[in-house]
Formats: sequence, C-alpha cells, structure tokens
Amino acid sequence: MAKFREFYVQPGAGSNFLAGKCLWTDNADSREHLEYSRTSTNEFFFDREQINNVWHEIPSEVHKIHEDIFNSKYESKKIKKILIELDKIIKSISPNDDATNRTYRDEIINNIEFMWERDCSYQCQAFREHITPDMYFPDEIPKSVVDKIRQIEDYFIKCREYYFTLCENMNWNSFMISHLHPYNAFTSRLKLPENFKSLVMEFDGTTNIIINALQHIKKDYSINKNHDWIADLTDDAYTKKRLDAIAKLSDDTISYRKIFLENDENEVMKIYDFFDNKDYFEENKTNIMKEFKEYHGNNMAVIQKFIPKLYKQLKPR
Repeated sequence: MAKFREFYVQPGAGSNFLAGKCLWTDNADSREHLEYSRTSTNEFFFDREQINNVWHEIPSEVHKIHEDIFNSKYESKKIKKILIELDKIIKSISPNDDATNRTYRDEIINNIEFMWERDCSYQCQAFREHITPDMYFPDEIPKSVVDKIRQIEDYFIKCREYYFTLCENMNWNSFMISHLHPYNAFTSRLKLPENFKSLVMEFDGTTNIIINALQHIKKDYSINKNHDWIADLTDDAYTKKRLDAIAKLSDDTISYRKIFLENDENEVMKIYDFFDNKDYFEENKTNIMKEFKEYHGNNMAVIQKFIPKLYKQLKPR
C-alpha cells in the first residue's frame, strides 16, 4: 500500500536542510539544487517532495496518460480566470499583500494546469488567507467573491485528491516536507488517503524568535542590509496560533529546540524514521549529529552577522 508522509516545518526553520539530510540522505549530494545554496546565509535548496525515492514530480509519460482523465486543461482555463480576478481584488484592497504573496499567486496562475502534480499548499494560501472579512469591514464579503473562493477550493481539492489517487493506483510512496497541513492550505473538505501520516515541528518563544529572524534574513538577504530593526522580535502570536492549529491536525510533533539547540539524537532520528530512513541514521549517526550541530552553529553565526543586537540577546550567558 502506498505511503503518504508529510512533515510541516515553519519557513526559516530549515526545511530545505532537513529535506537534504532526512529525506534524500546520500542522494542529496548529487542533486542539482545544491548549486543554488547561499553560503552567506547558510541557506540550501532541495526538492522537498519525493515519489518512490526517485522522482520529485510526476513523470512526464505518466502525466500524458492521465491528463485526459483529469481533464486539467479544460478546467484550468476556467479556474485561471477566477484566480486572476481574485488576484486583482487582493492587490487593490489588501493592506498586507507583499511581494512574496504576489509571487506565489503568479506561480499558480501561470502553472495552473500542472498544479495537481505537486504540493501547492503555501501558494494556495496566498489566495485564501488574504481575502478576509477585514478587507470589507463593516460589510460582508460579497457573495460573488465567496463563490469564487469556493470554486478555487474545489479545484485544488480535486487536484490534491487526484494526486493521492494516482499514487495509490501506481503504489508510489509520497514523502514531502511542506509548510502547511493541507487542511490549513485548502479546507477540511479534502479527503486524505488511508495511509497518511503527518509530523509537525513545534517551537517555544525563544526558538520562534530565532526562526523568524532567519526567515527575515534569508528572504531578503544582503551583506549590507541592516536587519537590526527586528532585534527586539517577540514571540509571534499569529504564527503560534497557526502552528498550534497544524499541530492539532498532525499525528506527531518534534521539537526545534531538541533538534538544533540540544542536538538530541532521538529527536533527529524521529525525522529519519518518519521517512523510512532510520537504518541510514543508525549507520551514520555520528556524522549526522555533527552536521546538525554545525548547521545550527552556522545559523547563529548568520544572526550574529546580520542582527548583532538580537544575537547578544539570544547568546547563552
């Protein structure tokens, strides 16, 4: 029976590093995304989706066979028009719209007929999360807009469920690291496959500050950029609320503090075991724990370099 494993990691918390180490293991060294690493900010880029330990996306020959069944070209044209309309609404009246969200929305609009092939939860949230009652207060969201949101939800549900069905029919294991549980990204109306397990990374106040700082640096990195304006970052109530919601939906949790600050081998092993790589961990435990410790040390060096005021607050006394 096909296995579905999804691990949810907050942006800035090392999802690419974890994909390279825990998901791809030795295969990560030869993967093309390594060339995109940024040593100045200790940032890595790896495929965070894996199908049967070989593909990171649906093979082209399989895509051609199933395209007519899914009827993606026909439906995607209709959905694309709706997405463009919603994008215009968000750009015109959303006070919290930023360049990253616009990029996510453009990515979906420009690749809509291929969205069923991969996880697009974070991009989808860039549509749903930014159309809220606050945008229209004191009036309600117009019914026409609500209907459009429902239609794109239905489409993305169909995309994801079709992906699940295809993997089940082909007996492909689907392992991935993402930022969001699909219920948070789409809706709880999504039907998850039978052999589906999820894991989420948890944080405390201090580690959440570290992660938020790293996200700011890696999202807008520059050697000469002054990031001291976030030197007094406090625990983010909104992020905590979102992570708590994901944790309630997930089967198990692991601790960012134990993994990176405490270098707890049992906690690190849980991630490898989750992706069926426990034997690899046991055989390479010493080197793996050293690499995790070095990664965290390099992250702290990045904070020291870009946000020295915050580093002084975080440095153990």
